[in-house]
Amino acid sequence: MSLVDNVKGLLNMPKSNQDQIFRHFARLEKPERITVLEKHRVMLFHLKNEKLPYPITEISYVALLFAIVHYREERKKLAKHNYDGLSLEEIGELTAYEAKIYQAKHERPSPKTEDVMKYWGTVVYLKNKGFSFSNIAGVLEDRHDVKVSSATLCRTWKRMHELEKLGEM
Repeated sequence: MSLVDNVKGLLNMPKSNQDQIFRHFARLEKPERITVLEKHRVMLFHLKNEKLPYPITEISYVALLFAIVHYREERKKLAKHNYDGLSLEEIGELTAYEAKIYQAKHERPSPKTEDVMKYWGTVVYLKNKGFSFSNIAGVLEDRHDVKVSSATLCRTWKRMHELEKLGEM
């Protein structure tokens, strides 16, 4: 597919898809928006030099759509990055965004884990009675309206036992 076809495709993208992309841009913080606009500037320069058969306003519009989508994809890749086993020096070299992800993954429990911890006594009681994590998840959903996966329960169970072992030392 040629660059002209890509630009034409983005210009003819359904309005709902365009709106979704711009809503994502609207939710970004100011420094992130500035980063997107820097990407827009570079892409606009590149597209302008290609001498496409479109007015500059349409080329700018396409460059902005591309910059927002590209930024979102970069962030998704960073969020999936495995930060386990980093040394203190490597942690110190993380960007601000990567540091936020690292902190979220290592220092704060997820909202689902917080919901589980409210009923941890029930989880321990049922597990000691021989219930599986999937059965416990069903009980939590039926009795307490807490939707949680069996994987989250298993992960939380393992973490709690690791903490107990540390406490015994």
